Amino acid sequence: MSAPDDGSCFIMMLVCYCVIMVVVYWLTLERGMAVEWRGLRIPIIILALLIGLILFFGGQFLYNKYNIEKPLEELIMENKSVQQVTIDEKADITVIEIKLKDEGINSAELYQEIYFEASKVLKNQSFRISFVDNPDQQLYQLWQRSQYYIHQAIMQGNFPEMVDNIEKMATEAQVNAEVYVSGDNIFIQLFNEHTNKSLIRIVARQNYMVTGQVANIGGEASDQRN
Repeated sequence: MSAPDDGSCFIMMLVCYCVIMVVVYWLTLERGMAVEWRGLRIPIIILALLIGLILFFGGQFLYNKYNIEKPLEELIMENKSVQQVTIDEKADITVIEIKLKDEGINSAELYQEIYFEASKVLKNQSFRISFVDNPDQQLYQLWQRSQYYIHQAIMQGNFPEMVDNIEKMATEAQVNAEVYVSGDNIFIQLFNEHTNKSLIRIVARQNYMVTGQVANIGGEASDQRN
C-alpha cells in the first residue's frame, strides 16, 4: 500500500484553508459579522484564523497517522520476526521501534527488511530504526567493554578479531552473543538465558568514524536524508 504524495496533500489542505479564509473575510467586510466576548467585538476572521490553523495542523497530524504511519505499521507487522512496532514522529525524524518475537532473531537481517519497507513508505523522509531491549547491569557492562573492540575494528578493519573478542567476553560471562557486520552498521546482540535479559545495539559505522559516538541506549541507527 503506497502513501499519497506529501506535496499534493499539503497543497489540498492549503487550498481548502484559503477558500475558508476568503469566504469568512467576505462575510466580515460585507456584513460586518463579529462575535462579542466580555464586551469586546472580535471579527470572525480572527476566530476563523485560529480555527483554520487548528484544522490545518490537525489535518496534517491525521494525514501522517493514517496515510504514513498506519500503512508502514501494517507492512512491518507482516514480518514474522516482529512482535510489536511503534512509530512516532519526533522533531524532523520518524522513529520506528521494533520488539522482536524471539531473542535469537538476526537483528541485522530484520533491520535490512524493515529499512526496505520504511524507505518505500517514507520516501525522502528521515527515519530511525531501533530495537526494544531490557539489559541488566551485567549486559550493559559487557557492552561497554565491547566498545573498545568495535572502535578498533572500525578504524583498522579487523572485524573478525572484533567478533572473536566480543564472543569470548560473552562466553566468560555466560552470556549468548551474536555479532553481525553490514556495510553500514555493526549489530551487537547479548542475551542472558538465566535472567531473560537482552541488549541490542546498532553502531552506524560511518557516524562512529566521524563523531566517535556509538548507538544510543535501546539500539538504534538512522537514515538521515535531506
